[in-house]
Amino acid sequence: MPLIDMSDYNRALRAYWWTSTLGGVAAVGFATAGVARMDRGSLVGVTTLMALVVLVGFRPTRIPRTQSSITAGDTFMFLSAVFFGAPAATLVAVADAFCVSCRVSRRWTSRLGGPALMAIAAFISASAFDRGIAWLHDANLFCSATFLAALLLFSLVYFLLNSVLLALHQSLKNRIPLLKFWWTNYVWTILPYAASASAAGLIYLTLQYGVVTLLAAVPLIGVIFAACHFYFKQADERAKASDNVSRMHLATVEALATAIDAKDEITHDHVYRVRVYACGLARHFGLSEPEIEALKAGALLHDVGKIAVPDYILTKPGKLTAAEFEKMKIHTIVGAQIMERVNFPYPVVPIVRHHHERWDGHGYPDGLSGQHIPLTARILTVADCFDAVRENRQYRKGMTREDACKYLRDNAGSQFDPSVVGAFLSNLPSYEAEIVAHKAPQEPLL
Repeated sequence: MPLIDMSDYNRALRAYWWTSTLGGVAAVGFATAGVARMDRGSLVGVTTLMALVVLVGFRPTRIPRTQSSITAGDTFMFLSAVFFGAPAATLVAVADAFCVSCRVSRRWTSRLGGPALMAIAAFISASAFDRGIAWLHDANLFCSATFLAALLLFSLVYFLLNSVLLALHQSLKNRIPLLKFWWTNYVWTILPYAASASAAGLIYLTLQYGVVTLLAAVPLIGVIFAACHFYFKQADERAKASDNVSRMHLATVEALATAIDAKDEITHDHVYRVRVYACGLARHFGLSEPEIEALKAGALLHDVGKIAVPDYILTKPGKLTAAEFEKMKIHTIVGAQIMERVNFPYPVVPIVRHHHERWDGHGYPDGLSGQHIPLTARILTVADCFDAVRENRQYRKGMTREDACKYLRDNAGSQFDPSVVGAFLSNLPSYEAEIVAHKAPQEPLL
């Protein structure tokens, strides 16, 4: 595996990763230069805070249904900004993010990208805080109230920058609206940021009355993160329960699809190969994770509507009559109706309904043509057809690999999307290598 693995990143996300990572490197560079100019006592203080951040970073509280976590490290970041300035706060924030990233991911893409986003957010917000505090002193407006107000404003800016940068990463990856994703997953996480800033402010103010009073902040920090931990734990349990229900729905439909496939002479190996082809094409075209998951399900479930087709038609050894073919066509509509009832969290229904549409508009059930056919359906059509024509059936002998490739080329632009056929044929050797390398006797269907 390459050090910087972006195999599941689309073009926009790759550009964002490189841009943000280089920006993060620049922020760390400025911060390191600033810390290097500090006196020995300040250097010891910054080093101590970074060590504390690393320790607490191994016990993060994960935000359910996201890739993000929160730790007490934010409190230390705010303390660094208050006592040592923006450069120190940036390095402490990066240490916290790197520690958490190493804990939750083995990919250096994440281990570098996450801290880079944190560096940008911390450097900009902490620098603004430094300038705000300096202005308060110059205007003789600095007091406990204005200090706390500036600290809370600092936490708001830091939260907005950090959450938007993280949400933009996920938005580009999954091709979903940024504002909607941010509002759903991040807007409420401002509370831990504000609480951490308040704890840092309390520590700073209590130092005015003696170091012993620092003990007063310990229960506050503990209560804050204990409450977050238990809340997130309960939310995660609810999410897991919801996933279990979805899996039960899927298992029911899988059983139905298996029965249909057995009558139609569709094998498990065929489903597995189609899944590999379809997912490979999806990655080639930069589709989102939900669309890839939909293709995995579609490889198994696209013909589930054949339950409504009489057995004598499914097993007929010869060519279907016009009337029999009309009855066969209804399986796309029935299958889509079944999928709508399952309520998958990803777009399976368009695949099931439209996998027999043709590029020239002569397919069924809706006669869609060209780009009006969902790309996921066009992908599955090519993947499924290539493998299906190579299997032996009662009414015909399977094609060779070369003949199947020729069949796709000959029908590109009429039955199939030419761009999908081109991508499929150019990547076919790698797909076949993946099948050989990873296929196992008990390979899961989904």
